[in-house]
Amino acid sequence: MKRLIISNILLAMLILVTRSDAQQIHSINQQIKLAENGSADVHLIVSFSGNDSLGSFQVPFGFNEVTGLEAYLDHPGQAVDVQLVMDRTSPVLKFHLNPGSEPHKLYVNSKVEHFLDWEAAGPEEFKTYSWKVEYTNTLPTRIDSCSLNVLLPSGWNYHRILSSEPEFKRKDPEPPFTLFLVNGRANVSISRKSMEYLDRITLEFAFKNEQKPTILITVGVLLIALYLYYFRNLILKKAKVETIISNNNNKENN
Repeated sequence: MKRLIISNILLAMLILVTRSDAQQIHSINQQIKLAENGSADVHLIVSFSGNDSLGSFQVPFGFNEVTGLEAYLDHPGQAVDVQLVMDRTSPVLKFHLNPGSEPHKLYVNSKVEHFLDWEAAGPEEFKTYSWKVEYTNTLPTRIDSCSLNVLLPSGWNYHRILSSEPEFKRKDPEPPFTLFLVNGRANVSISRKSMEYLDRITLEFAFKNEQKPTILITVGVLLIALYLYYFRNLILKKAKVETIISNNNNKENN
């Protein structure tokens, strides 16, 4: 029995090594576009190379259920068969293709219907919400570099970054993440190099809605209009009084 267990372990290790040698992932760029209803569009760009015997290709994926899953090889006109499967206990994307040994790019589009749980996220102090996003390399294949981007809904902005992996330490000259706008929407990007088996990239952040309610804007406009109207009347009254005083002075001089 003991020999059988050892044999199975060695066989599993051999399969893992063979698979890791058959495919090379140069980079993975994942973008998550959050929507107000809690759903998210998830896009991946995978740069990879394989060999002539490669009949399928696997990429780590962090979601168990998606809709609208589609993939293209190198350009949108070249569709690729892709499936969301479980590799041991982790979801992975399995592509059926034989691209040869040349470098290629895979473009993946999908949608996660229940990505963000608003009730679990907040609101907290200062009407902020907090959430955590992570991506883990669940395959024995090394990923040369990986980046994760999270795009907030329109009108929302990042309040602060609570934690990250790679971690931002005091001795570091700059953080591993950057904040910037994409078409007027707040985006945060984090990256790391050389992701081995079970290495991960994470972002925990606080964010808040900075849109001013329509009713407040309307009230503000009305107050400005009333102020201008009242101020206009004061100017007219002042001008009228000055005219009367001027006329009286002229009569007295005459």
